[in-house]
Amino acid sequence: MKRGVFISSVVTVLLLLTLSVSSADTWKNNRLNKYDSKLSAYYDSSVANFGYIGAYDDARAKWGGISSDVSISKTTSTSNNPDKYYIGTTSSPTLLGMMIPYSKTSTGYIYEATIDEDWLYGTVRMYYDNIGKYKMGYSEIVSNAVHEIGHSVKLAHPGQGTLSKTPVPPGQESVMNQGIQSIGPQSYDKKELIKKWGN
Repeated sequence: MKRGVFISSVVTVLLLLTLSVSSADTWKNNRLNKYDSKLSAYYDSSVANFGYIGAYDDARAKWGGISSDVSISKTTSTSNNPDKYYIGTTSSPTLLGMMIPYSKTSTGYIYEATIDEDWLYGTVRMYYDNIGKYKMGYSEIVSNAVHEIGHSVKLAHPGQGTLSKTPVPPGQESVMNQGIQSIGPQSYDKKELIKKWGN
């Protein structure tokens, strides 16, 4: 009897380990572009007007080199539905940024998508009024941009994914945590990106 319980326990543990390795703390489905995770970013004029080109450039670069299947280049054209980056204001007193996904119907109608749909493109926004209110430094602004761009590649806040809910292990950090930080993608974030898109 003890041997049967032991074997059953080992099988259960192996099954749980397999499930946790095969799924990530990400949202379901993919992007509708031809290459899924080979993205382009178009900067709205507000990015230059408020002086955030460098912050967005540095944030995009921080997602490079983690997965050979993920890249975010910059484009000056809105053709082919690139992600669109903005700087603006918000009425929410604590919101620092937001990523809103969009999708397209079979008839061509573009609409705000849910997190688990296939996305055509996303809008990445940072709010300079709250960034100023909290006196955020450059590294904190870049970290905030890294966080929002992370959402554009379907990374969720830790523990809030719809494929699984993977918390950040004790002693580790994640740029996908909410709040003011001054970090780039951490080992947790890199593992989640690779689980979603491949190495």
